[in-house]
Amino acid sequence: MKSLLVHIGTGKTGSTAIQHALTTSGSVLREKGVHYWGLNLEGCDAAARLHPWQEPSGTGAIQKLSVPDAIQQLRQVLDKALTALPDSQLAIWSNESICERPAVYLPVIKDASEAAGVSCTVVCYVRSHRAFVNSAYKQWGVKHKTYAGRVLGFRDWIRSRGQFLSYGRQVAAWDAAFADRLRLVNYDQVPDVVQHFAGFLPDPSLLTVPKRRMNVAPAQSLLALYALHNNQLDAAVPPQAVETLLQRYPLAEAKHEVTDLAALFPDGQALSEAEELLKDDADLVNGLLRRHGQPELLSGNQGDDDPALTTDDVQSSLLSVLLQMLMLQEKRISQLEKQLAGGNPA
Repeated sequence: MKSLLVHIGTGKTGSTAIQHALTTSGSVLREKGVHYWGLNLEGCDAAARLHPWQEPSGTGAIQKLSVPDAIQQLRQVLDKALTALPDSQLAIWSNESICERPAVYLPVIKDASEAAGVSCTVVCYVRSHRAFVNSAYKQWGVKHKTYAGRVLGFRDWIRSRGQFLSYGRQVAAWDAAFADRLRLVNYDQVPDVVQHFAGFLPDPSLLTVPKRRMNVAPAQSLLALYALHNNQLDAAVPPQAVETLLQRYPLAEAKHEVTDLAALFPDGQALSEAEELLKDDADLVNGLLRRHGQPELLSGNQGDDDPALTTDDVQSSLLSVLLQMLMLQEKRISQLEKQLAGGNPA
């Protein structure tokens, strides 16, 4: 029987590390009858590559489609891909954005797999709301500014994203649809998410575990640098803008000023407020975890909160980073000057 394993997220639970491991292990997996179809089905059979969004960066294009159009196009691709999948082999689809849109992805995956007579398993990792909002804010509130306007402080960002951050309702929809075919896992209790995910494969040793963490939140001083840079631009800003700047000095002259840099770094009280705001959703997720025999999400500070910072702390850290950049730039300029003068670089 053909099998389909769909990893649906949620966000900030090691999805990039899982996807990286699946990509780097692709040839070994295929030799054993396991096919990784990528984030947006770009890795499925060539006959099923039908739309421009079938590439790793195509999630945004799918999200812009209307629900009927998205369902129609995804079903068209998945039907063809499942038909082309050889008998007794396994296909894997991994995209942390799948969980967020059950109205689109859920009927496509459920109906297509049932129509093709495919055994379908859905994997979902969840983490404590306290840790989730802390990591999510750094990633999507500052490093990758996904909204227009000035950079929002942590409290303002949380208040404006409450619905998005309440992921329990989406998980509940998947649980209701797939029941015992859903594997819901408490991410906080998993030592290594890639090794854990490998346990869903016919042979866990087929998956290469990355030697470094993926998409790690920037250090607090660098987070301030992202904020100062992105605050200059009214539009959304991808993280590559600052990453390019970090590689090519000098830095652009700042046009605006963040009035309270410390507001970017939530202290224990702010995280507790966010946790309370999302308490109902956490209760919902805990109920689902209990049904799946998983330990409940922990609440309160588990010792992994970032240390509290004052504005002076942030400014001192930022000045230290800028000084290091200045010194590196000076060294590069000195080397170039020696080369132009006919000397040997130091």
